[in-house]
Amino acid sequence: MIGTTGVLLNNQGGVNLILTITNDSFSPQVFEGELFFFDSSGNKVGAAHSVLSVPAQRFVGLQFDITGQVFYELQVSVSSTDVVVNTFSVNASGSIAAQRVLNTELSPISALTPIP
Repeated sequence: MIGTTGVLLNNQGGVNLILTITNDSFSPQVFEGELFFFDSSGNKVGAAHSVLSVPAQRFVGLQFDITGQVFYELQVSVSSTDVVVNTFSVNASGSIAAQRVLNTELSPISALTPIP
């Protein structure tokens, strides 16, 4: 499955983007994620790229700094529908900020956007 959060507005003081990645299968699965920021002209700029193997029946958490970013987008690719990816932005005190995107809310895309 390949999906995107779409462009998200960071208007509630989000400082960290938290990803929870759960592998419910009985074999390791591959997760690939790309984080993009948008400059003042609306251009998409690659900010982070992660590829990891998620062990069977395990949970992995990732965290990315989004401090000061007005707009951002996360794209993910997983090797199995048994892998669930949920996304939350949190503010400086650790509370969930304006946006959260659950696995079922990701919009399907044909491929991840290449990061130069």
